[in-house]
Amino acid sequence: MPEDKCIGKVTATENKPTTCTSVHFWLSHDVIIRPFDIVRIEHISSDGNGKSYSYAIVKELSYITDSAGHLANFVSSDFGDISAMPMNERLGTTIAEADVLGNSQNIEMPIRDGARVEWAGPDEIRSALGVEKLHQPIPGGYIQTSNKEEIRIDFEARYLVGPEAAHMNISGISGLASKTSYAMFLLSALQQRMKDEVSIILFNVKGP
Repeated sequence: MPEDKCIGKVTATENKPTTCTSVHFWLSHDVIIRPFDIVRIEHISSDGNGKSYSYAIVKELSYITDSAGHLANFVSSDFGDISAMPMNERLGTTIAEADVLGNSQNIEMPIRDGARVEWAGPDEIRSALGVEKLHQPIPGGYIQTSNKEEIRIDFEARYLVGPEAAHMNISGISGLASKTSYAMFLLSALQQRMKDEVSIILFNVKGP
C-alpha cells in the first residue's frame, strides 16, 4: 500500500475545470514529483458511502505566482537589479496537470475540487496501467517513482508474439544501442518463459 500521506489537493477553476480525462492539483511545498509519476486521488463512491480512488499520470508541472506578469517581477526587483532582495516573497505553488487513467469503481465523473492526492502504490500502479492480471506475463522492466518505489512491470505474451497483436514500438535516442539492448532483453525473456513455443528471426532492415 502507498504512504497514507496527502501530497496535494485537486484544484478546479472556472477556466480550468476537471474533466473525465484530466485533472489539476496543487502540491505541498516539500513534495518532489515528475512527469509520468502515477498518483491516486480520492473520489466519490458508486453507492454514496465511502470513497473510490481515481488514478492519474502526471503530464506537466508548472509554477504559478500572484504576479500579474513577467514585467511586474522585473519592476519588483528594483527595476532589474539582480542583487535586490524582495521585501516580501510572492505567493506561489506548483500545479500538476495529469491524465486520468481509471477509477477503482469505474466511475468516470470529473474529480471534485479539494480531493486529496496521494502516492499510488505498486499494485495500484500495475492496475492503472492494465498489467496486473496477465495470463502469460513476460518481464518488461521497472518503473521508478519519485517516492522511491520500484515497480516491476510485465507484458502479456499474447500481445508481444500473438495471436492478439504481435507488435511493439521501442523509441529512444539513436546511436546508444539502448533500443537494441531492450529488444534483446525482451527476446531473451520470451525465450526463457515460452521456450519452444516461440522462434526468433532477425532482419537487418538498414542494409549493408
